[in-house]
Formats: sequence, C-alpha cells, structure tokens
Amino acid sequence: MLADAAEKQGKKLTDEQKEAQKDWKDTLRQYAPPPDELKKEVDAHRGSYLAALKFRAKMTFQWHSLPLYFPFLWDMLLMMLVGMAFVKMGVLSAERNYSFYSWMAAIGYLVGLPVHGYAVWAIERSGFEPVTATFLFATYEPARSP
Repeated sequence: MLADAAEKQGKKLTDEQKEAQKDWKDTLRQYAPPPDELKKEVDAHRGSYLAALKFRAKMTFQWHSLPLYFPFLWDMLLMMLVGMAFVKMGVLSAERNYSFYSWMAAIGYLVGLPVHGYAVWAIERSGFEPVTATFLFATYEPARSP
C-alpha cells in the first residue's frame, strides 16, 4: 500500500492516507481476524442456541443496515428479472420438455463448476489475500447465472 511505503520512508501521511491505511487494516482484520476474535466466534457457535443467536444477530444487523444502493441490490434485481423472464418463457412452470431442462442443467454445470473451481483454487493459492479474493469474486455472477 502506498501509505505504508511513504510511512517507511519517513514521510508525513495525509489524513486521506491515514484513513486509507486504517480501512486497509480493517479489511485485513476481516479476512484474517486475530485468534481471540476467532475463539469468541467458535465459542458462540459451539455454545448454546442463545449464544449463537446473540452472536449472529450482530452480524445480521450489520448486513441489514447497509444502504439500499449497495451493489447487492443490483444482484437481487438482476435475479428477479431473470426469474420473471423464466416465468414468461414457461421455464418455471414446467411447460418445457425434459430435454430442455437437461440441457439447461448441463450448460449451467459446464460453465459454473469450472469457473467456481478456478476461483476457489486461485483464492486458496493466494492465501486468501483480500485483493485477489475481491478480484476473483467477479467470477461469481457468470458462474451462477447459467
């Protein structure tokens, strides 16, 4: 990161660089949380139902508090439009013959499995590095859409 390099050279960081540096550290913390945070999560999930519920409620609140213009909105709208198109074409009402559904499933698996397989392999190979993982998340849509 540029801010880290500038800091190592003894340069004074701007407020923007300090904010970027803080954001990056927060991102890294999400990808590789410290052992004490991992232990809290494991203990919550291995404990009682109420402990797991309390732990998950915090995460659920964070996700549900995201603004509506967050990119996931477009994902939901796209899938809704695809579903509407499938209804109109008779795909979801079983109006098509068995060979249509067989071909649809075969094409979906022939596209989805290799694309997701490559993404998983590359992310694991990078050691779950955040930039690589974010870049390879772009394979999510084409791999699940067919």
